[in-house]
Amino acid sequence: MRFAEILNPDGSIYRENLRNADATDLFILRGAGEETFTPYFTFHGFRYVEVTGYPGVPTTESIKGEVVSSVSGEPVGRLNTSSEMVKPDVVDRHLGQRGNFLSVPTDCPQRDERLGWMGDAGVFWRTGSYNFDIAAFSHKWMNDVVDAQTAQGHSQTFLRRPASFWQ
Repeated sequence: MRFAEILNPDGSIYRENLRNADATDLFILRGAGEETFTPYFTFHGFRYVEVTGYPGVPTTESIKGEVVSSVSGEPVGRLNTSSEMVKPDVVDRHLGQRGNFLSVPTDCPQRDERLGWMGDAGVFWRTGSYNFDIAAFSHKWMNDVVDAQTAQGHSQTFLRRPASFWQ
């Protein structure tokens, strides 16, 4: 199974935007009855899945995607609209937030950008708090940020800079 969010004009999956993310799971069927596969230690943000080696022709009933997130429960904010164009966007927005709130706020769960990302989080946090109760998630993440700081308050990420940078 290979995962992607965009299709090429010929209908094949487009994966160039994934950069270094493999977004591939290998599952070897036993060949006896119904079988279930759940990946451990990884997740994929995707819209499309390419399945090869499946016995027969898979249908949408053959594969079930599971949403994993650190944001639980139903959305706390509601938007009622009579516009059939807007309704799917609201559902997509909630799924997007769930996919990007998994342990840390991420930029893109489908690519190789799964580390905590403060840039997008800073822009989205207020909207995110209208969508879901993110108090516990925010508290946990801020503890992670503090844990990753040096005694001087610098992020551990920047420790590889030359000493002259810090002077």
